[in-house]
Amino acid sequence: MNTISLRQKAGSISAHSPSHIRRFVAFAIDWYLGSILVSLPVSIAYYQYFPQQSTILDIRVLPFTSACITLFASLIIACLYYVVLPYRMNGQTLGKKLMKLRITEKGKQQISWRALCIRQIIGIIVIEGSVYTISPLIYQLVCFASDQMLSTITYIHYALTIASIACLLFTKNRCAIHDYLAHTQVEAI
Repeated sequence: MNTISLRQKAGSISAHSPSHIRRFVAFAIDWYLGSILVSLPVSIAYYQYFPQQSTILDIRVLPFTSACITLFASLIIACLYYVVLPYRMNGQTLGKKLMKLRITEKGKQQISWRALCIRQIIGIIVIEGSVYTISPLIYQLVCFASDQMLSTITYIHYALTIASIACLLFTKNRCAIHDYLAHTQVEAI
C-alpha cells in the first residue's frame, strides 16, 4: 500500500491537502499584496486632506463623503483581488499560485462566483475580518461616531479569526470557518 491510501484509510487529511506552512505562506503573500492595494485609496485620500502627516488607516478622520468614496474604491480593489482574480485564475490568488495551491468547491473541479463571494466576502471580510485591511475600513465607516462599537466589533473579529485558525489547525479536513460556510477547501496542485 502506498502512503496516500494509508492516509485515506486512516481517515486523516486528503492526499491533496496542503501543509500548514504552504497555506500560511500563501496567506502572508495575499495579505501583504491585498493590504497594499486596498490601502492605496485611503493613502491618496488621506494625503489630499493631511499632506504633512503620515498615513493612518482610519477613514473616520476624512469628511464623510470622502470616507464613503474611499471605502467604495477600497472595496472594489478588495473584490478584484480576493474574488475576481481567483475566479479568473481557477481558484488561485497570487499567493496561492506561487505556493501551488487553489481554492475549490467540495466535489467540483471549478470554483463558482457564489462560493467565492461567500468564502471571500462574507466569510473572510465580514465574519472573520480582523487580519484583512478592508474589514476595519468597513466598520470604521459603519461605526463612524462610536469608538466603543468599533472596539467591540474588533474583539469579535479577533475571536472569530482565532476560532477559524483553530479549525484550520485542528480539524481533520484543515478547513477554516470561511471554508465551512462556502463548502470550499484549499488543495495542493
